[in-house]
Amino acid sequence: MGKKTATDGSQLGEKTLPNSDPARRPLKVLAVDSGKVARKWIISEFKDQGFQISEASDLQEAARLAFMEKFEVITVGLYFREGTGFDLCNSIRKDRINGKPFASSDAKILFITSEYNDSNRIKAHDAGADGFLEKKPDLTPLKETLQLIIKDLKSEIPGTEDRHTKDASRLKSVLMVDDSELNLVLSKRLLESKGLKVQTAISGEHALRILLEEPEKYEALLTDMYMPGMNGDCLCARVMQESKFSGLKLAIITASNELDSETDKIPSNVKILVKPFDADEIVDFVSAD
Repeated sequence: MGKKTATDGSQLGEKTLPNSDPARRPLKVLAVDSGKVARKWIISEFKDQGFQISEASDLQEAARLAFMEKFEVITVGLYFREGTGFDLCNSIRKDRINGKPFASSDAKILFITSEYNDSNRIKAHDAGADGFLEKKPDLTPLKETLQLIIKDLKSEIPGTEDRHTKDASRLKSVLMVDDSELNLVLSKRLLESKGLKVQTAISGEHALRILLEEPEKYEALLTDMYMPGMNGDCLCARVMQESKFSGLKLAIITASNELDSETDKIPSNVKILVKPFDADEIVDFVSAD
Protein backbone atom coordinates (compact mmCIF):
# COMPACT_ATOMS: atom_id res chain seq x y z
CA MET A 1 0.00 0.00 0.00
CA GLY A 2 1.42 3.41 -0.95
CA LYS A 3 2.04 6.18 1.52
CA LYS A 4 -0.68 8.77 2.02
CA THR A 5 0.09 12.34 1.06
CA ALA A 6 -0.39 15.18 3.51
CA THR A 7 -1.98 18.47 2.48
CA ASP A 8 1.41 20.19 2.23
CA GLY A 9 2.67 17.57 -0.24
CA SER A 10 4.95 15.78 2.22
CA GLN A 11 4.47 12.09 2.94
CA LEU A 12 2.85 11.02 6.17
CA GLY A 13 5.25 9.07 8.37
CA GLU A 14 8.22 11.09 7.13
CA LYS A 15 9.64 13.70 9.47
CA THR A 16 11.44 16.51 7.66
CA LEU A 17 13.98 18.16 9.92
CA PRO A 18 15.98 21.36 9.58
CA ASN A 19 19.39 21.03 7.96
CA SER A 20 22.30 22.98 9.38
CA ASP A 21 23.97 23.20 5.96
CA PRO A 22 21.68 24.87 3.39
CA ALA A 23 24.03 23.87 0.56
CA ARG A 24 23.41 20.20 1.22
CA ARG A 25 20.16 18.27 1.27
CA PRO A 26 19.34 16.51 4.55
CA LEU A 27 20.64 12.97 4.88
CA LYS A 28 17.76 10.51 4.72
CA VAL A 29 17.24 7.65 7.17
CA LEU A 30 14.85 4.71 6.92
CA ALA A 31 14.08 2.98 10.23
CA VAL A 32 12.80 -0.57 9.66
CA ASP A 33 11.58 -2.60 12.63
CA SER A 34 8.46 -4.60 13.43
CA GLY A 35 8.27 -2.95 16.86
CA LYS A 36 6.85 0.55 17.20
CA VAL A 37 8.86 1.24 20.36
CA ALA A 38 12.10 0.22 18.64
CA ARG A 39 11.39 2.47 15.66
CA LYS A 40 10.52 5.37 17.94
CA TRP A 41 13.80 5.00 19.83
CA ILE A 42 15.88 4.85 16.63
CA ILE A 43 14.09 7.90 15.21
CA SER A 44 14.81 9.79 18.43
CA GLU A 45 18.55 9.25 17.93
CA PHE A 46 18.47 10.94 14.52
CA LYS A 47 15.72 13.53 14.93
CA ASP A 48 17.88 16.34 16.33
CA GLN A 49 20.74 15.76 13.90
CA GLY A 50 19.22 17.28 10.76
CA PHE A 51 18.14 13.99 9.19
CA GLN A 52 15.00 13.36 7.16
CA ILE A 53 13.40 10.22 8.58
CA SER A 54 10.98 7.61 7.23
CA GLU A 55 9.89 4.39 8.89
CA ALA A 56 8.48 0.99 7.95
CA SER A 57 7.12 -1.84 10.10
CA ASP A 58 7.25 -4.62 7.50
CA LEU A 59 9.65 -5.85 4.83
CA GLN A 60 7.35 -5.15 1.88
CA GLU A 61 6.94 -1.47 2.73
CA ALA A 62 10.63 -1.16 3.56
CA ALA A 63 11.60 -2.66 0.19
CA ARG A 64 9.18 -0.36 -1.62
CA LEU A 65 10.63 2.73 0.04
CA ALA A 66 14.24 1.61 -0.47
CA PHE A 67 13.55 0.97 -4.17
CA MET A 68 11.83 4.31 -4.77
CA GLU A 69 13.91 6.65 -2.58
CA LYS A 70 17.60 7.15 -1.96
CA PHE A 71 18.37 6.78 1.75
CA GLU A 72 21.85 7.33 3.14
CA VAL A 73 21.16 5.12 6.18
CA ILE A 74 18.80 2.19 6.71
CA THR A 75 18.47 0.68 10.19
CA VAL A 76 17.03 -2.83 10.25
CA GLY A 77 15.66 -5.16 12.90
CA LEU A 78 16.15 -8.89 12.62
CA TYR A 79 12.77 -10.65 12.60
CA PHE A 80 9.57 -9.84 10.70
CA ARG A 81 6.45 -11.84 9.88
CA GLU A 82 7.48 -12.08 6.21
CA GLY A 83 11.12 -12.99 6.81
CA THR A 84 14.30 -11.49 8.24
CA GLY A 85 16.33 -8.33 7.95
CA PHE A 86 18.91 -10.41 6.05
CA ASP A 87 16.33 -10.89 3.28
CA LEU A 88 15.75 -7.15 3.05
CA CYS A 89 19.47 -6.38 3.02
CA ASN A 90 20.10 -8.90 0.23
CA SER A 91 17.26 -7.45 -1.83
CA ILE A 92 18.44 -3.87 -1.46
CA ARG A 93 22.00 -4.78 -2.42
CA LYS A 94 21.38 -7.23 -5.25
CA ASP A 95 17.82 -7.23 -6.62
CA ARG A 96 16.59 -5.35 -9.65
CA ILE A 97 13.00 -4.53 -10.54
CA ASN A 98 12.34 -4.13 -14.27
CA GLY A 99 16.08 -3.92 -14.73
CA LYS A 100 16.52 -1.10 -12.20
CA PRO A 101 18.54 -1.40 -8.97
CA PHE A 102 17.20 -0.09 -5.68
CA ALA A 103 17.64 3.67 -5.31
CA SER A 104 19.12 2.86 -1.88
CA SER A 105 21.38 0.04 -3.06
CA ASP A 106 24.42 1.87 -1.64
CA ALA A 107 22.84 2.99 1.64
CA LYS A 108 24.63 2.36 4.92
CA ILE A 109 22.68 -0.61 6.33
CA LEU A 110 22.90 -1.06 10.09
CA PHE A 111 21.28 -3.95 11.93
CA ILE A 112 20.12 -2.98 15.43
CA THR A 113 19.06 -5.99 17.50
CA SER A 114 19.36 -7.79 20.81
CA GLU A 115 20.05 -11.04 18.89
CA TYR A 116 23.78 -10.30 18.82
CA ASN A 117 25.99 -13.31 18.08
CA ASP A 118 28.68 -14.23 15.56
CA SER A 119 26.31 -16.32 13.45
CA ASN A 120 23.94 -13.38 12.92
CA ARG A 121 26.81 -10.95 12.45
CA ILE A 122 28.28 -13.12 9.68
CA LYS A 123 24.90 -13.44 7.95
CA ALA A 124 24.46 -9.66 8.06
CA HIS A 125 27.88 -8.87 6.59
CA ASP A 126 27.49 -11.60 3.96
CA ALA A 127 24.21 -9.92 2.96
CA GLY A 128 26.05 -6.62 2.50
CA ALA A 129 25.34 -4.86 5.80
CA ASP A 130 27.74 -2.18 7.01
CA GLY A 131 27.36 -3.02 10.68
CA PHE A 132 25.55 -5.18 13.25
CA LEU A 133 24.91 -3.25 16.46
CA GLU A 134 23.89 -4.80 19.75
CA LYS A 135 20.86 -3.48 21.62
CA LYS A 136 21.27 -4.26 25.32
CA PRO A 137 18.86 -3.39 28.16
CA ASP A 138 21.28 -0.56 28.96
CA LEU A 139 21.08 1.47 25.75
CA THR A 140 24.03 3.73 26.60
CA PRO A 141 26.69 1.83 24.58
CA LEU A 142 24.39 1.67 21.54
CA LYS A 143 23.56 5.37 21.81
CA GLU A 144 27.27 6.23 21.97
CA THR A 145 28.05 4.05 18.94
CA LEU A 146 25.21 5.56 16.91
CA GLN A 147 26.34 9.07 17.76
CA LEU A 148 29.85 8.30 16.50
CA ILE A 149 28.41 6.91 13.26
CA ILE A 150 26.14 9.95 12.86
CA LYS A 151 29.06 12.31 13.45
CA ASP A 152 31.09 10.46 10.83
CA LEU A 153 28.26 10.59 8.28
CA LYS A 154 27.79 14.32 8.78
CA SER A 155 31.52 14.99 8.46
CA GLU A 156 31.64 13.78 4.87
CA ILE A 157 32.39 16.70 2.59
CA PRO A 158 29.39 17.72 0.44
CA GLY A 159 29.97 17.02 -3.22
CA THR A 160 32.62 14.37 -2.60
CA GLU A 161 32.44 11.82 -5.39
CA ASP A 162 31.32 8.47 -4.07
CA ARG A 163 31.37 5.00 -5.53
CA HIS A 164 27.69 5.21 -6.53
CA THR A 165 28.65 7.41 -9.50
CA LYS A 166 31.29 5.03 -10.82
CA ASP A 167 31.15 1.90 -12.92
CA ALA A 168 30.87 -0.82 -10.26
CA SER A 169 32.60 -3.35 -12.53
CA ARG A 170 35.77 -1.22 -12.50
CA LEU A 171 36.01 -0.57 -8.77
CA LYS A 172 38.90 -2.05 -6.82
CA SER A 173 37.55 -4.54 -4.28
CA VAL A 174 39.02 -4.98 -0.82
CA LEU A 175 38.17 -7.30 2.06
CA MET A 176 38.24 -5.49 5.42
CA VAL A 177 38.55 -7.66 8.54
CA ASP A 178 37.93 -6.44 12.09
CA ASP A 179 36.10 -7.81 15.13
CA SER A 180 34.82 -4.30 15.98
CA GLU A 181 31.53 -3.41 14.31
CA LEU A 182 32.16 0.31 14.80
CA ASN A 183 35.57 0.05 13.12
CA LEU A 184 34.02 -1.80 10.18
CA VAL A 185 31.27 0.80 9.73
CA LEU A 186 33.63 3.79 9.85
CA SER A 187 36.39 2.19 7.76
CA LYS A 188 34.01 1.01 5.07
CA ARG A 189 32.41 4.45 4.75
CA LEU A 190 35.81 6.13 4.48
CA LEU A 191 37.24 3.73 1.90
CA GLU A 192 34.09 3.73 -0.22
CA SER A 193 34.18 7.53 -0.27
CA LYS A 194 37.62 7.13 -1.89
CA GLY A 195 36.27 4.91 -4.67
CA LEU A 196 36.94 1.42 -3.31
CA LYS A 197 34.41 -1.40 -3.08
CA VAL A 198 34.51 -2.92 0.41
CA GLN A 199 33.34 -6.28 1.75
CA THR A 200 33.54 -6.68 5.52
CA ALA A 201 34.34 -9.72 7.67
CA ILE A 202 34.20 -10.06 11.46
CA SER A 203 37.04 -12.56 11.96
CA GLY A 204 39.96 -14.29 10.31
CA GLU A 205 37.92 -17.46 9.84
CA HIS A 206 35.09 -15.47 8.24
CA ALA A 207 37.56 -13.74 5.90
CA LEU A 208 39.11 -17.04 4.81
CA ARG A 209 35.71 -18.46 3.92
CA ILE A 210 34.89 -15.38 1.83
CA LEU A 211 38.23 -15.57 0.01
CA LEU A 212 37.91 -19.30 -0.69
CA GLU A 213 34.42 -18.80 -2.14
CA GLU A 214 35.63 -16.10 -4.56
CA PRO A 215 39.44 -16.25 -4.70
CA GLU A 216 39.82 -13.80 -7.60
CA LYS A 217 37.35 -11.14 -6.48
CA TYR A 218 39.57 -9.02 -4.22
CA GLU A 219 42.66 -6.92 -4.90
CA ALA A 220 43.61 -6.56 -1.24
CA LEU A 221 43.02 -7.92 2.25
CA LEU A 222 43.11 -5.34 5.07
CA THR A 223 42.99 -6.87 8.52
CA ASP A 224 43.17 -5.78 12.13
CA MET A 225 46.04 -7.32 14.08
CA TYR A 226 44.40 -8.58 17.26
CA MET A 227 41.11 -10.46 16.95
CA PRO A 228 39.47 -13.38 18.77
CA GLY A 229 40.40 -16.75 17.30
CA MET A 230 42.78 -15.85 14.49
CA ASN A 231 44.99 -12.76 14.65
CA GLY A 232 45.83 -10.73 11.57
CA ASP A 233 49.36 -12.10 11.23
CA CYS A 234 48.03 -15.68 11.32
CA LEU A 235 45.38 -14.81 8.74
CA CYS A 236 48.00 -13.36 6.39
CA ALA A 237 50.26 -16.38 6.88
CA ARG A 238 47.34 -18.71 6.09
CA VAL A 239 46.48 -16.75 2.93
CA MET A 240 50.10 -16.83 1.78
CA GLN A 241 50.04 -20.63 1.89
CA GLU A 242 47.41 -20.74 -0.87
CA SER A 243 48.74 -20.28 -4.41
CA LYS A 244 45.29 -19.12 -5.55
CA PHE A 245 45.81 -15.95 -3.47
CA SER A 246 49.27 -15.15 -4.87
CA GLY A 247 48.08 -11.88 -6.41
CA LEU A 248 46.29 -10.65 -3.28
CA LYS A 249 47.86 -7.65 -1.57
CA LEU A 250 48.04 -8.01 2.22
CA ALA A 251 48.04 -5.32 4.90
CA ILE A 252 47.72 -5.35 8.67
CA ILE A 253 46.25 -2.36 10.51
CA THR A 254 47.64 -1.82 14.00
CA ALA A 255 48.02 0.84 16.67
CA SER A 256 51.31 2.75 16.79
CA ASN A 257 51.98 1.74 20.40
CA GLU A 258 51.87 -1.93 19.36
CA LEU A 259 54.35 -1.71 16.49
CA ASP A 260 57.51 -2.66 18.37
CA SER A 261 56.00 -5.87 19.73
CA GLU A 262 54.32 -6.85 16.46
CA THR A 263 56.92 -6.27 13.76
CA ASP A 264 58.59 -9.65 14.25
CA LYS A 265 55.24 -11.45 13.90
CA ILE A 266 54.26 -9.88 10.59
CA PRO A 267 55.62 -11.43 7.35
CA SER A 268 58.00 -9.10 5.51
CA ASN A 269 55.81 -8.78 2.40
CA VAL A 270 52.74 -7.69 4.39
CA LYS A 271 52.25 -3.92 4.56
CA ILE A 272 51.79 -2.36 8.00
CA LEU A 273 49.24 0.44 8.29
CA VAL A 274 49.16 2.48 11.50
CA LYS A 275 45.89 3.59 13.11
CA PRO A 276 44.35 5.98 12.36
CA PHE A 277 45.17 4.95 8.81
CA ASP A 278 45.38 7.29 5.83
CA ALA A 279 42.68 6.35 3.31
CA ASP A 280 44.70 7.75 0.40
CA GLU A 281 47.61 5.52 1.40
CA ILE A 282 45.31 2.51 1.22
CA VAL A 283 43.99 3.56 -2.19
CA ASP A 284 47.58 3.85 -3.48
CA PHE A 285 48.43 0.47 -1.95
CA VAL A 286 45.42 -1.26 -3.52
CA SER A 287 45.91 0.40 -6.92
CA ALA A 288 49.67 -0.19 -7.23
CA ASP A 289 50.80 -2.70 -9.87
